[in-house]
Amino acid sequence: FRALENEILMEIMRGEGRLVSLGGGALNKGLNEAIRKRGDVLMIWVDTPLEQCLANLEKDRKNVRPLLKGGEDFIRNLYQKRREIYSAAQIRVDGTDLKDFKTYSLLMTEVERQLFERNRIKK
Repeated sequence: FRALENEILMEIMRGEGRLVSLGGGALNKGLNEAIRKRGDVLMIWVDTPLEQCLANLEKDRKNVRPLLKGGEDFIRNLYQKRREIYSAAQIRVDGTDLKDFKTYSLLMTEVERQLFERNRIKK
């Protein structure tokens, strides 16, 4: 599944003007490196606390999630490994309360600022 997902994402990145939203496992070291090398991709990390992630996973327990089979210790370790990858993002937004409109507003404001800065520097 992840190999096919990675292949599709690399294909999408060949185009311009794309917006792609990825889930927790989609971003891996290889894809992260390809994004950084490309240079014109803006990566945004919605940094959500581990406890909130665990609560969200617990709510979603009725859906089959393979990662839940590994137990809480497995999820905690995976969370730390993924944080290392996500920390390369140009924009980090606090995802403590994703239901809060201010979080989305902050995200969009920061994206607009970053895009403006990038376009201003290119001209």
